[in-house]
Amino acid sequence: MQLPNSVIHPMLDAIGADGPDRQVGLSTTPLTVTPDGLSGVTEPDAPSYARVDLPATAWRRAADRLLRTDAPVFFPDPVEDWGVAVAYFLTDAAGVPEIPVQIGGGGIRIAAGASGVNVTPRIPARF
Repeated sequence: MQLPNSVIHPMLDAIGADGPDRQVGLSTTPLTVTPDGLSGVTEPDAPSYARVDLPATAWRRAADRLLRTDAPVFFPDPVEDWGVAVAYFLTDAAGVPEIPVQIGGGGIRIAAGASGVNVTPRIPARF
């Protein structure tokens, strides 16, 4: 039995618009959710890499079993090669990686001198 949208949407909004401000980070390795939390996070090891702030106000209200932001989140332009980002994640209020999102198509190669490196956070309901 699938849960109705009237149950799903408030749960998604608790992550986004009604949730805490977060940060978005990139991982060059696949992420795994375990009973103890998120594992497998390998952020780019480069001085120009930094997580990007994502305030709760950036999220739209959940609709059609999907939570998404109004606009892409842009990372600083890389001065060094960051490798291939295969996933991104959202942190909790304390900055701990919490919510994983895989990047399709084998990832995004991020080379020195690139500009406009971004992701558009989208979290679909999987139940």
